[in-house]
Amino acid sequence: MLTDQLTLPGRTIVEIRFQIPDNALATFILSSGYGNDQFSEAVQLAFAGLLTKHGLGWVQYIYPERCQKNKFTDLYISSGITTLSWVFEWAKLRHSRQMHLFGYSFGGNISLELAMIKQIGAIVLVNPVLDYAAYRTEQLGAEAIREWETNQVTFLTYEKVRYPVGYRFMQEAEQQKLHTRATNIDCNIYAFQAENDAILKYSDIDSMALKSPRWHADLIPGERADHNFEDPESLRQFIQKVEPIIAELASA
Repeated sequence: MLTDQLTLPGRTIVEIRFQIPDNALATFILSSGYGNDQFSEAVQLAFAGLLTKHGLGWVQYIYPERCQKNKFTDLYISSGITTLSWVFEWAKLRHSRQMHLFGYSFGGNISLELAMIKQIGAIVLVNPVLDYAAYRTEQLGAEAIREWETNQVTFLTYEKVRYPVGYRFMQEAEQQKLHTRATNIDCNIYAFQAENDAILKYSDIDSMALKSPRWHADLIPGERADHNFEDPESLRQFIQKVEPIIAELASA
């Protein structure tokens, strides 16, 4: 594994870890969930190991500090997409062949947004936050959300930290979910959902598969298959399910 630093406009530093074999037919860019927590790290490392096994390249990046500090806001979302866009261009300079995306949790949203403006080969999603409004309600609590929507407060307390609220974005997210536009993405999308995810539902990705032949939905079964894959068996099942897809991409 190699490392590098990417300096974005405004002198924001993005840490990059990567492994791109010279003969790799394709490279995946890995996007994590909110922040850079241990669960995101475990899922990304397991997926990176699978890519290495099949001779494919991968690029993992660490969200800038300013992005992590603004969870649940439009600044976080726009920062995430901007960061991924720059990492995508960085990766293309080092690998001119097929580019794919991997998105875990909220990283799935960012990956889908990028695929609307860039030419992508395929996208692998794990527990994607397709219904952002439902995710926000579960994470922040219904009472806080009602106060937010009623008073249009400028700050919201979450985990004892006050975050600036992107109220404008949340209104738009309520009216037009991401997956309304995502049906038009011109690449194959392989979405996996944990059965016992308390925040998100399999029906979200299943409905996408019904609307678009590009979407492929699969369920990761088990009572302990939760959003964060805290149970190692759930993560193992995901790797087992996604490996045939990776093997096919590696031989294309």
